[in-house]
Amino acid sequence: MLPLPARGRISAEVMALRQQLNHRPTDEAELQAYSDRAVTLYGWLFAPANSLVKPGGKILIVPDGILHYLPFEVLERPETNRFLLEDFTIAYAPSVSTYGHLRNQRRSGAGQRSLLAFADPVFAKAAAQPVEQDLVRGIYERGGVQFVRLPNTRKEVESIASLYKPTDRKVYFGREATKTALQHEHLAGYRVLHLATHAIVDERVPARSGVVLSGSGAEDGILRVPDVFNLDLDADLVVLSACQTGLGKLVKGEGMVGLTRSF
Repeated sequence: MLPLPARGRISAEVMALRQQLNHRPTDEAELQAYSDRAVTLYGWLFAPANSLVKPGGKILIVPDGILHYLPFEVLERPETNRFLLEDFTIAYAPSVSTYGHLRNQRRSGAGQRSLLAFADPVFAKAAAQPVEQDLVRGIYERGGVQFVRLPNTRKEVESIASLYKPTDRKVYFGREATKTALQHEHLAGYRVLHLATHAIVDERVPARSGVVLSGSGAEDGILRVPDVFNLDLDADLVVLSACQTGLGKLVKGEGMVGLTRSF
């Protein structure tokens, strides 16, 4: 157990670092400013425990408060001039009790296929698209969400799928990559679920957050947090290959509540 600086100092540095990460540096001075802040946070949050961690070892982070917004991977180690990610394997857990529960689970994986993936869904309005579906999409668009096609998500999943035998994978592309198809799949029969698409994050009302897939019938195609809770998943890994999926509403005593928590 090691002491940390005051909560206010940590919060200010974390939020400043996040702002720097959201913008590509335009000159050497901005790059140095980021580096200085990344080194400072490393010195506060990790350096005191340096001697307790083996080089190349694994680090499990259970963050609290503002630290939910900090990607520890980008902290810089002045003694090696490397990012933390380059020297350690880093994982996160919402709580120690959750981590303990996951570790104590014993699964055989018998009968499971390796990969189920959805990518490059269709967002364009179809000629016969129901008015309800168009209305829901319109509400999100007025809030600043842009449903533009992501053709590289198809290339991403094609590349990943090539690592598996055809009998050990199943992929959905384009108009077939629907929320209905996902919900009707035998999800417990796959070890990896990979979703490459847009995501909607609502930090005020986490239940509105979701992963955007193709619509079908009267279904708008948005897999929201309540939908995720109802999925019968038994996967070792779920990949949310979309922007800001690690965000959500920060609830005292609960941590970050959003898409990742629901999965």
